[in-house]
Amino acid sequence: MFGTLVPNDSAGSIIAQAPTHPLLSLPEDEIVRKLREMSLTEM
Repeated sequence: MFGTLVPNDSAGSIIAQAPTHPLLSLPEDEIVRKLREMSLTEM
């Protein structure tokens, strides 16, 4: 999903790289949870 996503990236840096991503419409804790799921599946 995120070409720049690596396990060490913080959610803030990912969000900064994808300001128009649909995840931004979710509550922050939901964003972080989804990002963790994505990073786990990509590792």
